[in-house]
Amino acid sequence: MRDLALEVTRAVAPELRQLAGRTPAEDTKSSATDLVTAADRWSESQIVSRLLDARPGDGILAEEETSLEGTSGVRWIIDPIDATTNFVYGLAGYSIS
Repeated sequence: MRDLALEVTRAVAPELRQLAGRTPAEDTKSSATDLVTAADRWSESQIVSRLLDARPGDGILAEEETSLEGTSGVRWIIDPIDATTNFVYGLAGYSIS
């Protein structure tokens, strides 16, 4: 599981590094500082797709949109860009969680 998580993260991270500081907020969630970007949605889509390709029976709960029950008893909890505000401003301290 750990190896798969690292593999997926390493596949998505280079594109996110290119987008950091260049992707404006498109929306907010719980407050004006809880930002959502196209990069959040793209990252989530990529992560979910790669996880399901490798483990199609797993459940997924992701921050932006995805919620799948699964049948394997395993559930992935995903934040496609943790600290999106830092990401939007090109600051260090954002990650894939």
